[in-house]
Amino acid sequence: MTINAWATDQGSMFALPMERAIPEFPYSQEYVLQWDIATQQLTYKPSVGQNPAGGIYDPNVDYPSGTIGDFLTLLGSTESVLTGAGMIGFLQNGAGAIGRTVQSKLSDVVNVLDFGADPTGATDSTLALQRAINSLPAKGGTVTVPGGTYLLSSPLTLGNGNGGAGFSTKNGIKLIGEGGGFANTPSTEFQYVGPSVVDFLIKVQGRISDCKVQGIFLGLNGNIGGIYARAFSGCVFSDLKIVNPRTNTSGFQIMGGTAPTGNYNLFNSYDRIFMGLFSPDSAGLYMDGDYASINDSWISQFELIRVETVAGAINASCARFRFVDSCTFTRCHFESSAEPTSAGAVFDASSNPGGGNDFPVGLAFYDCSIKNTIVIETPTQKIGINYFYGAGVYDNEVVPSHPRLLGYSALGTVFGPAAGFTHKKTVDQTVTNTTAATVVYTYALAAYFLGGASSYIPATGMLRVKHLGTYVNASGANANLTLTVNLGAGVLLTVPFVAIPTGATSRSVQLSFTLSLLNLSASTEIGDVTAILGAVASGAGTLAPAATVLVGANAAPGLAIDTTVANNLTLSVQHSVASGSIAYLHKNTLLEYF
Repeated sequence: MTINAWATDQGSMFALPMERAIPEFPYSQEYVLQWDIATQQLTYKPSVGQNPAGGIYDPNVDYPSGTIGDFLTLLGSTESVLTGAGMIGFLQNGAGAIGRTVQSKLSDVVNVLDFGADPTGATDSTLALQRAINSLPAKGGTVTVPGGTYLLSSPLTLGNGNGGAGFSTKNGIKLIGEGGGFANTPSTEFQYVGPSVVDFLIKVQGRISDCKVQGIFLGLNGNIGGIYARAFSGCVFSDLKIVNPRTNTSGFQIMGGTAPTGNYNLFNSYDRIFMGLFSPDSAGLYMDGDYASINDSWISQFELIRVETVAGAINASCARFRFVDSCTFTRCHFESSAEPTSAGAVFDASSNPGGGNDFPVGLAFYDCSIKNTIVIETPTQKIGINYFYGAGVYDNEVVPSHPRLLGYSALGTVFGPAAGFTHKKTVDQTVTNTTAATVVYTYALAAYFLGGASSYIPATGMLRVKHLGTYVNASGANANLTLTVNLGAGVLLTVPFVAIPTGATSRSVQLSFTLSLLNLSASTEIGDVTAILGAVASGAGTLAPAATVLVGANAAPGLAIDTTVANNLTLSVQHSVASGSIAYLHKNTLLEYF
């Protein structure tokens, strides 16, 4: 059947070819649609000259007529006004394009308004949004959420998996808004209006792949978490603003799935995401997995992420990492300064199975600003090594002090006990006129350097100490000089220089030794001890001391080290006489780990 059209003084007419059999229209091959300006209705009637018998138009025959609604209703017993687009053709520009119906073309992208979502924020849009998502085929598609405010009273789900053996039958689901509104009013806004519940407003239910959530503001109002994603790969989350997740929930919680192995999270991308924490014991970014099935989060990229706490977000954490491996963070800010009890980043090993399974591990932070770091461990549950490159310090950030948080600050300061660990103290500190032992050098040696069950230092770990000073004995008689090195309450080394001739010229004093850092005890190995007192005139060293160097248990009161706490490494000097003509000048002391 063909519907012809032309212009008349009664209105405009148009032609539309129909390429399907329509049983309800056996009367002719040609119909006319006419717009009546007076009645503002589109009507139809048979074209003059056509009738069922193929003869001329008979005005006495009661041919079908009516409004366009009637016309579309009669197009088929299974058709309705709302499916008219299925009978209108569409051809894309370009060579080789294949014709489709407008119905097929419009189905390429699903709009939530077509399912009754209310962008004015007057009514609940939860069911409409979920129906739009559910309408996508198994291979996925795009659901667009036009600008507006949408009220939600319960979670939305993307995918129908359970994070374990029940994989999602749908993949490639994309939920796209118009923007999260970082500086201005958000373009697409989800406001949670349901009861307070430990749950999440958007849930990605894996195992699932190739999903995307983009351009949405989540107003959680302290009553629900933000986004929960489990057992997902190849997904993108971007241009999101997530504000005020509930206590004991997160703005964005990323979880590895349960058995079978393979329900991990990898090849995912997160960028341009802001999270604001208002509630106590809430988290911004929370990452964990399932140790039993070896499903964690790994090989994923985070870029331009900012999480911040406000005053009152007691014990909140901007980021918490648990069973996580090999993820990269670039230009991310974890800002916790507004609430003193909150944390910038928490590295939590408390759920590790132990036995060398040290997580989180392999996280790399590039040019990130992290206000402070907290490490949670037990004697058998340790974090792995994580890296920082250009860690921010310009906003009073505290660089990590844990031995497995390694790197350098934006000012080039190296931190962590990397192989190149050094600590040097250079100061002109003079000790004169006293026979009391006087400390000229102090360094707090952290517990992780001190060996024992909690040590991160390998069995071959050694600490080299090099000390340089000058000594003047102008008392008019021979004098003794004693150098003592203590670690904690124990004496590592006692070096006596005896019967030093009097003279006005200063002598150089050198002391160096190496210390094994594994399982410190009274029998701790101290090797390569060199003690030199320079000659008066030439400076050519003469080997000293004249008496035996006392080491470890042989030095009173012996070595007594608590390897679970930090201990001061100290070096003190003592004269044998008190005279205004005797002086010791500390120049510098150098510590090196190798």
